[in-house]
Amino acid sequence: MKTTWNHALAALGIGCVRVFPFLVVACILIIPAYKSLWIGYLPVLVGMAGGWGVIRYRGALEEHLTGWSPGRVRLLLYGLPVLVQLALILVFRSVPTFDGLFVYRHAEVLVATGAMDPMTYYPPAQTWWYAGWFYLLGPSNLVAQLSQIPLSVGVVWCTHRLAEHLGLAAGPRRLAALLVAWYPSFLVYGLTTPYYHFLYTLMTVGMVLVMMMTVHAQTRAATWYTLAGLTAGLGALTKAVQLIAPLQIATWMLMRALSDSPRRAPWRSWAVGLILFLIGMIVAVGPWAWRNYQVFHAWVPVCTSGGLVLYSANNPLSNGLYSPLPDDVALSTPAEMLAHTRWCSEQAKSFMMEQPVDFLRLAARKFLHTWGVEATFTELINWRGENRSWIKPAFSAVTMSGWSLVACMWLMASGRRFASRTSPDAFEWMTGVLILSNAVVYLVFEGGDRHHLPFVPLIVLLMLAPGTARSLTSQADATAGISGRVDGARSAPPPH
Repeated sequence: MKTTWNHALAALGIGCVRVFPFLVVACILIIPAYKSLWIGYLPVLVGMAGGWGVIRYRGALEEHLTGWSPGRVRLLLYGLPVLVQLALILVFRSVPTFDGLFVYRHAEVLVATGAMDPMTYYPPAQTWWYAGWFYLLGPSNLVAQLSQIPLSVGVVWCTHRLAEHLGLAAGPRRLAALLVAWYPSFLVYGLTTPYYHFLYTLMTVGMVLVMMMTVHAQTRAATWYTLAGLTAGLGALTKAVQLIAPLQIATWMLMRALSDSPRRAPWRSWAVGLILFLIGMIVAVGPWAWRNYQVFHAWVPVCTSGGLVLYSANNPLSNGLYSPLPDDVALSTPAEMLAHTRWCSEQAKSFMMEQPVDFLRLAARKFLHTWGVEATFTELINWRGENRSWIKPAFSAVTMSGWSLVACMWLMASGRRFASRTSPDAFEWMTGVLILSNAVVYLVFEGGDRHHLPFVPLIVLLMLAPGTARSLTSQADATAGISGRVDGARSAPPPH
């Protein structure tokens, strides 16, 4: 009976992971009709045709890419995309607005006074990133936007490195990295002076890369778990939702065990690994949390915006994406800010409990806008501070085509996995857990297409590596060595 229950849970998990891209494509196909913007089907169809073409001619593409010289690969992965981003930034000279503008100003104040904003509405990492560049080059919109380019290069590098680590050959590895390097939204998002996007994407892909090392490496697994926790902690300081990372890792371990055999799972070493992961996160987040405790005299691990965002997404006037209602109040002290965010949280919870039908309606809208579109952020792009009428339609068409291409390939890869009836490997479980857990979060908090962008590199790798990522059941799990090294700590020094 217990074995049957385990298999049922594993089957449910596999179904959720592999059905999800079908829901995404459904959302993409619904959005233009939902908005009565029928021309929106044109970029969707263009993107899906492109995705079908990549899958159809994948073998030839990969064979061609395999013959490229390393210099040509580096030029196409890093050199030319950087030039495109530079050209867009220098030509448009877009002026930051909304959240991007507020974080930009916080960085200016930090450089000028050495003090962070006491209200602590935003996670601090992007402010620190801007401030470092401002300290060296002086504060300006141009410097803030240019500072995104090294982060985008880091995302491409991590994607290529993760593909290599998953065992992909040169052709598919280069194809995956090229799709990420030339992904339209990654090329143009810097024009919005984003307040977390590139930094959080880098931390997300970096965490997955290090976590995969705990599976495949035969040594230093304890180090990798700790480093993964540090990376997740930095991600949480960039976007507070990453505070759920320990739960994600625990779920990942559980689903791997259920899909293989709970009796064979290295539970002890996984427990040690999870503890090390937590320690890494605490090391990263702890100093900032202590600073917040001194400011608020209360537990505020990252920022104070949680309650306001929750209320913004769950109130009678909300559209599920953004509502100004929580911001319609004058606050002047950290104590007032903390009291207000707690009040907002209670108001949102009351709304969800007392008006469940309205809450579910908003949740459906959030899901549709989070996974069915990738054009909302283009509203933030402007021409030297001016809103030109052609900017949003042009960039929306390009970015929506890119998301449709990726979603189409994702669906086709998932369909092949369904047909093969193979058990997910460690990477598919990791990607699935991250995506599904975030999907649940943004059924409750504000929805929006920006929330799925950090997972695009993982989706690209997943759809180009069906069955090629190394299987957990076909090799020794590196974490099995952790408990042995812990037990032998008295006679041998710990790994470095």
